Amino acid sequence: MKKRKSRSTIKNCEQRLSKEHIVEQLRLPRDLMLGDSILTLTGKHTLCIENYKGIIEYTSTIIVIQGKNGQIHVEGKNLLIEYYTNEDMKIVGLICKIQYL
Repeated sequence: MKKRKSRSTIKNCEQRLSKEHIVEQLRLPRDLMLGDSILTLTGKHTLCIENYKGIIEYTSTIIVIQGKNGQIHVEGKNLLIEYYTNEDMKIVGLICKIQYL
């Protein structure tokens, strides 16, 4: 027996799709309109993250950031959050892997 999606789930999907369509058609910045995070990787040693909500886990080998639309996992060695504000942060160290969940 197939599981039916609830009306609220379908409505949320339709709203998200229509919002994405409008953003695309008007060529508006996705990060501002949809809350997407912006990651800027410079080489293997510097990562800047903009538009995030909070820090979930922080060790020298893994940093987990809560983005507005999911989690960002950063793995590496000697990782350090050099600075952070309400809007952005800078991670330094040997960055081996970035994963979105």
